[in-house]
Amino acid sequence: IIFAILIVSSFLLLYLYNILYLLFLLVRVGHGYMMSLNLLCELVLPRLPEDKGVEDPAAQARLNLARVSALYLTTKQVTVWEAPKVIQYPVLRDASPVVVPADKMTLEMLANEDCIVPAMLPTEAQALYGVIGGPMITVKAEDAAAIEYSIKTPGCHLYDLLKKKKGDFGEPDMVYIRVTMGENQGNSPGSPYVMEIWPPLMKSPVHNHAWASAVIKVLYGEITSRYFNPLAADVPGKPEMIGHHCYGVGDVTWLTPEMYQTHQLFNHHPDKTCITIQTYRYRENDISHYEFFDWLDGKNCRIEHFKPDSDYSYVDLLKFVHDDYSKR
Repeated sequence: IIFAILIVSSFLLLYLYNILYLLFLLVRVGHGYMMSLNLLCELVLPRLPEDKGVEDPAAQARLNLARVSALYLTTKQVTVWEAPKVIQYPVLRDASPVVVPADKMTLEMLANEDCIVPAMLPTEAQALYGVIGGPMITVKAEDAAAIEYSIKTPGCHLYDLLKKKKGDFGEPDMVYIRVTMGENQGNSPGSPYVMEIWPPLMKSPVHNHAWASAVIKVLYGEITSRYFNPLAADVPGKPEMIGHHCYGVGDVTWLTPEMYQTHQLFNHHPDKTCITIQTYRYRENDISHYEFFDWLDGKNCRIEHFKPDSDYSYVDLLKFVHDDYSKR
């Protein structure tokens, strides 16, 4: 008898679920990047007559998008950075910004969701990780010593360059060096492979990455990445910080147009330089190829545009810093 009751109850619950599915649609509404912390509300919306016969959940959600926007985004005066996007599956948990090799993943990491493995990255980011994720992509000790010396010694190449670049981003502590590896191949904003050198206590402005995907690896020292919601041209002041993480030698992080796209890098160490390698690639379906990194001029409360360039090629950098180091 108990078994029969359970069977009947299961059928009744399934029947009730199907009735509710036919009558209502559950929509989760958020703003900013598609992350759970940006959730604004959950709405149970009645299906309208024009929804009849539409079985695809993504199509059903699109039919309700205008109602959602009018109902919440407008009435609550939420800043809309761009046209609303609809995805089929709900955003429940945010993927970790930390990437570890599959052979380093542990059960504890998996349970705590501390990190992800390369296979979980989007397609473009997987390809980028495949280039720089290996153990041989690092900085030799003698090269790091020469770079440190050139940064800290008056009259040396990097010291003079940093002095010249002060003020490029409006504030004296927003100075770093970009070193390109190879030419622009047309599938990334600027060169796809860039070494960045961060003197002690220096940082970037808050910026995005031309809606490209990127993978970043620390080669020497440590750096903090502060994550923000999108920059909005019509909203003055600083954007909302939504998280931060510190990365050390060998650590890898990633970003896409939907996740972690806007950040600020900061070398928090008081006397040690940090060296990173950044890799970029547009999505295959990106046919516009926006070429600029938008950055926030906090002093004047406006968004500026930076076209990714180069201070040195990698070959020239090593030549100059070892020349400086040999004269010590």
